[in-house]
Amino acid sequence: MTCSSIAAIDGGGTKTLLVVLNRDGTLGPVIRAPGSNPFDQVDWQSILISLMSRLPSTTKTLSLGLAGYGEMRPSGRKQKDVVAANFPHIFNITNDVDIACTGAFAGHGGVLLLAGTGSVAWVVNGKGEQDRVGGWGSLFGDEGSAFWIGR
Repeated sequence: MTCSSIAAIDGGGTKTLLVVLNRDGTLGPVIRAPGSNPFDQVDWQSILISLMSRLPSTTKTLSLGLAGYGEMRPSGRKQKDVVAANFPHIFNITNDVDIACTGAFAGHGGVLLLAGTGSVAWVVNGKGEQDRVGGWGSLFGDEGSAFWIGR
């Protein structure tokens, strides 16, 4: 009997990570790839397609948290189109910081301070309303980010 699985892709500026969880609770493949932010990664589409092609055939659903998603409508539509064309099953797509906040607070309110390639403060209340400060890239600040520190 084949065990069904679920999968998640965290697509950030520095890395993209695919994690598969089997129905029995065991961890399936965990695959690391280069960053997939469409604002600074020319090859973002092939990175996502490559990871989706490595999903087990038993994958029932895929959730993606992608850098840049929802911040510029044309880019977000392209990201969604790439996923839909290569994984037409049930999937959820959102911003990478939104998915980090969901994972950290499990639907409850909280404040997430993220300092990675970029930096952002993301707050969600108990009603699911969200707000953010920062996370707009090096041209607009990103104080505390790896880019900012390196500069």
